Amino acid sequence: MSEGLYFEQPVMLKIDEIINESDDTKTFMFRHNLNYNIGQFIMVWLPDTDEKPFAVSYHSNDSFGISVLARGKFTRRLHVMRVGEQLGIRGPFGNGFSISSSIKNADRNVCIIGGGCGMASLAVLIERLQPNHNQKGDTNKSGQKHLYSPPSRPAKPFASPTGSFWRGRAQENIKDYSTTPSSPPYKGGEQGVVIILNGATTKSTLLFKNRFKDITLFTDDGSEGRKGYPTDNLEDLHKKHKFNIIYACGPEIMMFKVYEFCKKHNIQCEVSLERYMKCGIGICGQCVCDGQMVCKDGPVFNSHALSVMSDFGKYSLLKSGQRVSIKDYGEWREK
Repeated sequence: MSEGLYFEQPVMLKIDEIINESDDTKTFMFRHNLNYNIGQFIMVWLPDTDEKPFAVSYHSNDSFGISVLARGKFTRRLHVMRVGEQLGIRGPFGNGFSISSSIKNADRNVCIIGGGCGMASLAVLIERLQPNHNQKGDTNKSGQKHLYSPPSRPAKPFASPTGSFWRGRAQENIKDYSTTPSSPPYKGGEQGVVIILNGATTKSTLLFKNRFKDITLFTDDGSEGRKGYPTDNLEDLHKKHKFNIIYACGPEIMMFKVYEFCKKHNIQCEVSLERYMKCGIGICGQCVCDGQMVCKDGPVFNSHALSVMSDFGKYSLLKSGQRVSIKDYGEWREK
């Protein structure tokens, strides 16, 4: 791990910046150096409400961010928070992506597949594999150009975990990236390509659609990009690029299709699983999948690990502990 902060207990950090990513997704930036491996997650505590796991969707030497879809009570509470207010941060936890070989071997062809909120778990991975991604910026309606890497700035000391829940009302740092135009797919370098497939149910829920150069968009209803799913044209893409590894995060039904495709074509595969989590450190057992704790052994699992997880793509546990089908679990999570 790189040098930085690691929190075993919740530490109150001020929200430094808020980014409006889409109609119902906001990113909350914190000005701190987080000791983080790509693919790990953090636990976010909102006093008097609850604590939930979130992917690190932005990361630099002195700042990090989480992207939050307004869905239930907890996330809707987050969406009304403002710059200067504080959240409790614990972590990071779990095992992340194995990317050293993808970086060292520039001739490797990589495919990254995100579905819905899953793009949040893949964003920093894409930045690492596309080191020049931040040369691309978008212009909003005011004419201001935004680059997507967090600015370099001195890190602030972290607050005491017993610090007060300050209700600041400063709004000057709020940015809006939801109205920027789409970009054409990036063709990749001379030695290898990084293909990004980003899918969502509809145009308004596409996450980071303008953040990266090499991206193909999909929507279930065809409101933006191609109508269908990111996995629809994997066969054709693989015939063209001969992928060495595929990374994925999104609905588990989608990730199971990716795993089956990789198994068929003998391609390395790593997926970031989502399960209902309570503790984040492998104690409560809520996120268990065939004996594997998603919070501790994952959330990222490779092809070998997935091959012996019989519940993967089929079953998961509800908050009550009831074992249900992945379809029913997904519908419950959407409520």
